[in-house]
Amino acid sequence: FIMCEYAHAMGISCVGLSNYWDTIYKYPQLQGGCIWDWVDQGLLTKDAQGREFYAYGGDFGENMPSDGNFCINGLVNPDRKPHPQLAEVRKVYQPIKIEAVDLDSLKFRIINRFDFSNLLDYNIFYTLQPDVAHETPKHPNDFLSIPNRPIIGFLDQYLAPHDTAYFTLPESFIKQWIPDTVLPGRDVMVNFYVVKSDRPRSTKGEVVAYEQFKLPVPKRKPQGANFGFFTDSVTYHWEGTMLNVNVGKVEMLFDSKTGHIASIKKDGIPVVVDGPRPNFWRPPTDNDHVDGHGELLWRRIGLDNLKYHVFDFRIEDYLRKSNREDLLITVSQSATNENDEHVFSISTNYRIKPSGDIFIFYHIDPASWVSSLPKIGVQMKVSDELVTTEWVGYAQETYKDRKSCGFVGHYEAPTDDLFHHYVRPQAAGNRMQTRYVSLFNKERERMLSAQIEGRNCQFSIYPYSDGNIEQARHTNELMQAGYYTFNIDYAQAGLGTATCGPGIREKDLVTARLREFSIHLQVGENDLFEPYFVDKVYEPFSIQRTTCRTINGILPAGKTGKRQLVLKNEPDAPYNEYPEQKLSNGRIGNPADYHEGWVGFYGKPLIVQYEDYYFFDDSVEITLSFAHHPSQWVFMPQKVTVSYSKNGKKYSQPEEVALPFDPALKENDQPRVCILRHKIPVSGVKFIRIKAEPVEKLPLWHAAAGEKAWIMTDEIKISTR
Repeated sequence: FIMCEYAHAMGISCVGLSNYWDTIYKYPQLQGGCIWDWVDQGLLTKDAQGREFYAYGGDFGENMPSDGNFCINGLVNPDRKPHPQLAEVRKVYQPIKIEAVDLDSLKFRIINRFDFSNLLDYNIFYTLQPDVAHETPKHPNDFLSIPNRPIIGFLDQYLAPHDTAYFTLPESFIKQWIPDTVLPGRDVMVNFYVVKSDRPRSTKGEVVAYEQFKLPVPKRKPQGANFGFFTDSVTYHWEGTMLNVNVGKVEMLFDSKTGHIASIKKDGIPVVVDGPRPNFWRPPTDNDHVDGHGELLWRRIGLDNLKYHVFDFRIEDYLRKSNREDLLITVSQSATNENDEHVFSISTNYRIKPSGDIFIFYHIDPASWVSSLPKIGVQMKVSDELVTTEWVGYAQETYKDRKSCGFVGHYEAPTDDLFHHYVRPQAAGNRMQTRYVSLFNKERERMLSAQIEGRNCQFSIYPYSDGNIEQARHTNELMQAGYYTFNIDYAQAGLGTATCGPGIREKDLVTARLREFSIHLQVGENDLFEPYFVDKVYEPFSIQRTTCRTINGILPAGKTGKRQLVLKNEPDAPYNEYPEQKLSNGRIGNPADYHEGWVGFYGKPLIVQYEDYYFFDDSVEITLSFAHHPSQWVFMPQKVTVSYSKNGKKYSQPEEVALPFDPALKENDQPRVCILRHKIPVSGVKFIRIKAEPVEKLPLWHAAAGEKAWIMTDEIKISTR
């Protein structure tokens, strides 16, 4: 047990350790070695092409005990390379803490969190960063390297264990290095470092603690934003359904069918090969797989496979008439999921300036039934020639609930280095508090810069597609996509601890509500991208509201007037509260928590009748929703039938609803939500009866074979066509 716990803490797979003595005979090369030899030799594996990867639970045969990759998801890889979480642990556990008391007066306090040690062996000093964005960039792994310059001061502190002291930085010393005012958005940071060293007033040694504070320096009066690396006119022409826009050496191709940019080139060289497009999805993390507000819910909403429908694509000329020479393209579209349910209304305004700057203003309005999202932002595919990434923001991988270690600076790294390869591939490399991010080619030419106007953003970039990351179980299954996937995010959900603890906290969720933000792109070499532009460059454009079939766009169900939904048998506790309301309120149930919006029947059928005394004067479509989660004893019904009547007395013969798969087969054991549809071809129907019969018994392959199965349903929709 101790060995397994140690292995787990170190990120080493202990799959099979409990069955070690049986396993050692199965793998003769392990005989005669210590347990760590077994771990190292048994996990580092090669595929048929000779590519190395680390194996984990499920890779050692069907009869081996396994908990998937749970026992190989610690703070370091099996080769001892740190995971990004280790930086967060180091920061949270640091034994010396410095807090701001009053930043205006530069007053701070220092806390000795040691139980037995004073601070005599520690040098505590600070440095000043008067202009983070214009510093020489460094590699993010060097974020704690001490700057070699005179903007430095030492604090002499003798502090007993668990004691607290207060100090004030010399205002005159700081003011000589910064002006009275700075440009809006410019960062002035003071950084503290605590170094364990045997030499007094030395910066050499191990950094055991650090803090960073942004000083509240007065801002200058905003000036007009200075754009551009050229000031050519913006021209455009149509090539079939594609709109070709040219400004200077930059060519943009818009697809009027999708409403998105199809490509951006400079001097004929591809820079962006697709997008940017609105994006609400991330490849699920280990926690997302089991979080109550994670992957199952997000896939039910359909965020992994949205379809976009353009309702309006137009070019606005009024800006040209006012001699501003900007080109404005407005697009109105809706996004639906594979069930044809409306998910988002999206209005997008593209503003292209003669300077070559591209501003994209998004107005994103989710449907009322959508609850939470993994992220809100844009995604584009950029050329794989953009091999270097530069940014101002946090050095490390950070998320909303894992950002204590964040350290703002000016960083640069090979683009391939910015994705962390977990043993099981998943979303990685997100960096918060980003002021801007730029991509460079092999000749060190700045080819693309991006920011969210007026606020910090998050970004990630990697040489794989999201789909490849989702499907890969091991790192050897990751395949170069031929482009970089580049994400600029307005908001992103936290990570939570659902694999062995609570899920994402409510305050760290991305709730579905109206959002507006503006992305600013620069294509080509330019002066340093300012952290923020001082003026908003988008205007309150009129928003084209889209109309389309929505999840609520159905005939009223429930006890509304002469229409009512009536259950003919009682649901079972604890899924029996307000059942008719849950089945007709237009809100989906959470597939990761059956207490949220579901009605359940244990070992008995669902029988429901829909009554409409005004009758349907057209053909009717019925839409049913059932959960399928065998490990939770929840199965899609084995059989679903529909019968109907014009008078409530004589019903049609039951018509069987087509099922997408056999729920009793083990090959269909993955959790999902199943949407069933059935059309009633005749008109004048007033009564509809629906019966869903459960799987008779849990199948033989199930851990509880022979027991009864649950039917879980959350919505019954009746609509005319």
